[in-house]
Amino acid sequence: MKKQLLITLVGILTLISLAQVGIPNAAAADPHAAPSPSEIVTQLNIPAVHIGDAIVASGKLINKNTGEGITGATLTMQISLDGNNWTPAGSVKTDGTGSVSYPLTVPDPRSYGYTLPLKVYCMISYDGCSAFAPTSKVFSVTVLPPS
Repeated sequence: MKKQLLITLVGILTLISLAQVGIPNAAAADPHAAPSPSEIVTQLNIPAVHIGDAIVASGKLINKNTGEGITGATLTMQISLDGNNWTPAGSVKTDGTGSVSYPLTVPDPRSYGYTLPLKVYCMISYDGCSAFAPTSKVFSVTVLPPS
């Protein structure tokens, strides 16, 4: 149940911004070139969610030099209920366009002893590869009682 809560909370924050990621053809990359910068693009358009809300998180990881999405890459998500202690919460792979989406239902953090409203944090990261540098982004969302 705790893992379900963490994955769901990650999704909440991922909703706020789940990034597209991708890995280019490594054979085509210059082995001596520095990795291109990558960036997780997010839209922080949902500052708060209610327990029980059903949402779909989505986002994109891009090549910062070109603005193009990176396909076939894995984003790793971690969750924190206090902003300091991080727990792995899952991963998602980008599709052929570099996009990702993650369906979730907002859980009730009160079952873990927290009071509402509660600001929850999510870190979404990309480990990088020979062609793209690693990057990460931390998001927060306020979890509210059921509406």
